[in-house]
Amino acid sequence: MRVAGVFAHGPVVYGNGDRCRYLDTVFEMEALGGEPRVNDDESVDVGWFPVTALPESLAEDQRMVIGWALDAGAPAQFTEPGTSRTEAAGQPAAQHD
Repeated sequence: MRVAGVFAHGPVVYGNGDRCRYLDTVFEMEALGGEPRVNDDESVDVGWFPVTALPESLAEDQRMVIGWALDAGAPAQFTEPGTSRTEAAGQPAAQHD
């Protein structure tokens, strides 16, 4: 297991008026067993994809963190608070082999 990076984003304002910021810590890990499954009502599907065939709808920040995890052995990446998700996204993971 390796910390691949940390980034913050927000504020996010929800329809009910709630406001929040997120701090995401990204880990490079290896699945050792089990089956992926939806565990709650926040997700509708779970799947495994080759990095060269990620869903087009995958958000740029998710492509960013996949790229971080694929850069095995690299030092952890950190984005500055206030950096936009687009600025932080850098190279999409689909460009890695």
